[in-house]
Amino acid sequence: MRPIILLFCCVFYFLVACSSEKQNLTYIDLLTYGIPIEIQAPDSVDITSSDMGSQRDVVLQGADGYRIQIFSSDAYKNEASTVAEYKSEIKQNPLFKEFVREEPNGFVYAFQLDSTTINHGFRFIQVRNGKEIVIQQGMLGLYSKDEADRLFTYALNSK
Repeated sequence: MRPIILLFCCVFYFLVACSSEKQNLTYIDLLTYGIPIEIQAPDSVDITSSDMGSQRDVVLQGADGYRIQIFSSDAYKNEASTVAEYKSEIKQNPLFKEFVREEPNGFVYAFQLDSTTINHGFRFIQVRNGKEIVIQQGMLGLYSKDEADRLFTYALNSK
């Protein structure tokens, strides 16, 4: 009887933990920052924005390693060719190891920094309202495969 109660408690804890993580995320509208997109982010996310002439740069930072950077500029190509261009650029990096996940609008990749350290990153590209929007991991920090994949999923779910 004890193992059943313990199992029930573990399952209950897991369900509560998973559901509370989802409840802490809401869609943040970034149109006020000049980017026509909504992305899932923690309620307490810090947003900084800068205008670099022809490009907008918005950084979102929150709890539990939530760090996303979004660039927006005028679009000159379609999504498929832009994704291919980013893949080619990443693949040419001497630290490039592999693409770990590939989707039509983006990908997750791995860089082998040294014999024991692998850093993961991602790019997600959308063309909306004449703007090319590139979502990627925050510039600072090392990302595990799971962290990069989680952040990439937020980008995939953007609307």
